[in-house]
Formats: sequence, structure tokens, C-alpha cells
Amino acid sequence: MKDNVIIRGKRAGRRIESVMCQEALVEEKNQIDQLFNEMAEQVLSFIAKSESGFDEGWVPAAFIKQQLNLTKNAYPQGNKTDNKTGWLFATLARHLQDQNKVEFKKVGSRSYYKSNR
Repeated sequence: MKDNVIIRGKRAGRRIESVMCQEALVEEKNQIDQLFNEMAEQVLSFIAKSESGFDEGWVPAAFIKQQLNLTKNAYPQGNKTDNKTGWLFATLARHLQDQNKVEFKKVGSRSYYKSNR
């Protein structure tokens, strides 16, 4: 017999509850992790390819975000967005830093990245 996981939450003021097989839940988590890692690897690849065009190989974060269209709206409750920000890029870049795949430096208010390839 498969183990089931009960998922509880609220949506539009109503309580929701569903049952998901443990194996299916693990598969969903693995797929999300895989997609996130693939996105981070794409960013890393772009940084590495861009390094030759910048002084000492340091690629400006603003350039990376602009070229890869990584400025996205954060959708707060109520769906009223203020402006596009670099939250997605910041998350991916920090992930790459944590894995020692990129170096980071800040000069004034500007951030730069370089691959460790």
C-alpha cells in the first residue's frame, strides 16, 4: 500500500485538502529542483560566454538580467505590481554562489559575476 500525504491549505477563503501519493510528491519536488538547476546552469553558461567582453571577465549583473530578461514582476497579494525587479536572477545567482560556480563582487552599487569554470 502506498503512503499518502495530505496537503492542506486555503484558497479563496475555503479550506482545501487533497491526498497525494508519497512517490508522486517526491517526483514533483525532484522535477522542480531539476528545472531550477537547469535555469541556474543556463545563467552560468551565459556568464561564462560573456566574460570575454568585459574587463577581467567580470560580467555586470545588470547586463545579465537585461540580456536574459530576468527582471520579473513579483506578484504580491492583490496582484498589484510595483515594477520589475531582479529577484529571480538574485535567487539563481545566489544558488550558483552557494555551489561555488560563480564569484561575486560589488563595486559601489553595481554587482558583477564571473564563472569558476
